[in-house]
Amino acid sequence: MAPDLRCCEVTRLLHRQGALVFGAVSLLVVWAFWSSYFSRPFDQPDIFVHAHALSQTLWCLLLTLQAGAIRTRHTWIHERVGAASPVLVAVILLTTLALMRHRMEGLPIMDVHLKVMAFNLSTLIAFALLYGLAMFHRRDARLHAAYMACTVFPFFTAFAPRLIQSSRPLMDVSMSLFGNFVALGQAGLIPGDVIAFAMSVRDWRTNRRLSVFPVALALLLTIHVSTVTLYRLPAWRSTVELFVSSL
Repeated sequence: MAPDLRCCEVTRLLHRQGALVFGAVSLLVVWAFWSSYFSRPFDQPDIFVHAHALSQTLWCLLLTLQAGAIRTRHTWIHERVGAASPVLVAVILLTTLALMRHRMEGLPIMDVHLKVMAFNLSTLIAFALLYGLAMFHRRDARLHAAYMACTVFPFFTAFAPRLIQSSRPLMDVSMSLFGNFVALGQAGLIPGDVIAFAMSVRDWRTNRRLSVFPVALALLLTIHVSTVTLYRLPAWRSTVELFVSSL
């Protein structure tokens, strides 16, 4: 559904700058994974890496295309691409789970694996919930556009850590803040936390509305919390062991 241009300030901001923002995120993804993937795609160890990387890159490109279609009033592009988005989301979920299982297959489950699983799975759930909310509100242009924009936040955990790795000071700060194996992932999520918080404040000041961005912020904080808590629970260990051993 094409957006109504009488929407709130945040939606107008997405309408004007969305393609530019999502295009920049797409470029950051390519930059972050250039040396490890895009510059040598035929050197990858298995199909799981290809499926995971390409599906997530396609999502960033989809957001860029959708925002561009809205900006240029090509509503037919927006509608047709949007109709295909559930398929791509399903591919992202399945390929991410498959890659997680493949990398842990045959390994003795240790605390570090439990933390990584908690971090990755909570990030995946946050993405799925934000997309689900966007589709639930697809007839409300304001909420739909804002929730779709928020689906990019979980992707910060993919490219931001690799950018942090290129800076020793940022590495040191990340380790001192989080002090665990997934410190870079958690640090990479901080820009998303900050943006979600800032957009929450802006949305409240302009519309007196506490929806969308506070929800996104809560989901991002859940990723941080689950990473440092779930691994302590015996039930979580049993769940991870079952996941890894399943066919």
